[in-house]
Amino acid sequence: MYFCFFVLLHLSTINVFAQQFNFGLDPDSGRSIEQLVHSHGYTLETYSITTEDDYILTLHRIVPRHYCPTSYNRNRKAVIVQHGLFGASTDFLINAPYINDSSKENDNFAFALLRSDQYDVWLPNTRGNDYSQQHVHWSKNVNTEQMEQLEYWNFSFDHIARYDLPAILMKVCQISNSTKVAYVGYSQGATSMFALLSSKPEIAQMIEPFVAWAPVVYMQHIESPFRFLAPMSSVLRSIGNRFAPSSSLISAWSHPLCKLPSMMYICSNALFMFGGFDTEHLNSTRLPVYFHFTPATVSTWQVVHYLQLIKSNRFQHFDHEKLINIERYGSEQPPEYNLNRISPNITIVFIRSQNDYLSSIPDTDRLIQELRNRSHLANVVDHLIDDPVWSHLDFTLGIGAGKQVYQPTINYLNQFIYD
Repeated sequence: MYFCFFVLLHLSTINVFAQQFNFGLDPDSGRSIEQLVHSHGYTLETYSITTEDDYILTLHRIVPRHYCPTSYNRNRKAVIVQHGLFGASTDFLINAPYINDSSKENDNFAFALLRSDQYDVWLPNTRGNDYSQQHVHWSKNVNTEQMEQLEYWNFSFDHIARYDLPAILMKVCQISNSTKVAYVGYSQGATSMFALLSSKPEIAQMIEPFVAWAPVVYMQHIESPFRFLAPMSSVLRSIGNRFAPSSSLISAWSHPLCKLPSMMYICSNALFMFGGFDTEHLNSTRLPVYFHFTPATVSTWQVVHYLQLIKSNRFQHFDHEKLINIERYGSEQPPEYNLNRISPNITIVFIRSQNDYLSSIPDTDRLIQELRNRSHLANVVDHLIDDPVWSHLDFTLGIGAGKQVYQPTINYLNQFIYD
């Protein structure tokens, strides 16, 4: 609905935009994640994880071509980099526009971490996206390559916090032979970690530090058109299933379409619409690559959960409606996640921006103050990106992300990383 409105709104200015760019075929266009990693001189390792509720997740690890596992595990610190809603592990690999320009690799967070020679890089995929759409008891449709078992899609970030993240943490610690990991969570990756730390305070013993990029917890002041869907949350909850077409279907139409000069303006603004407008930091010639890998498929309930946060102005568990809430929670309303339960010993670093339509300054201010005042956290670091137009999507797709986000993140990892 909003996409169609956006097309009509900007149709008159398409040709002006198109004349500003010279479009060519991007070398990463159409590559698989294995080919993408290999083209940068690294190797992709893939691990499967089965959660307690029988979902099968895919965990990616990026390593040098030739390495000794024993010394590698001993000399590098494990870092989990968790994607957001509509995201996947590839989000941290696709930003740099040229495969052979090493200076550009710092605009890809996973490669920037590797090039520091200090970190062991782990990129999980939470349930539902194309890499983790598997289950012990249900299989994908062989024709659509999508999970069509409706019950499979009955999950939100509640389930990611309760099942996915603990399983991922345990797997990474096991393989890296470590008792602690650093955790960088982007958007929903931060949401789910705050939910986990509130529910299981003991998990904090495994994490140092927790770096929250553009965290979405409170949503009272969001400016995104996403807020207009909030009145539909009950209807969408009843419908369930997956929220969007498969990423392969989106790629099929966007791959040729977004290379056309007449369509680039529409494609770029389709990205910005929900996260904040910032054409200044968008490499428009890279759009076919972005749409090849994103957006990833998500559950409708994942979207609904955020809409419920907007309506309630609370950081709460999923609202199943009155009768099911009583059965599951023992109350008509879903309980809040109690931020007071977060261990005061963990270090939390906020990296946020002023032009973020989803993770607004007033809402993140509220979260930071609650953590400092109510939860008594000794180490809450607040890093505000100084670029006034930096948006939600720029954290993973912005030109200059290496300077604005990735290098500061690595500096904080260097400062607070576990012993």
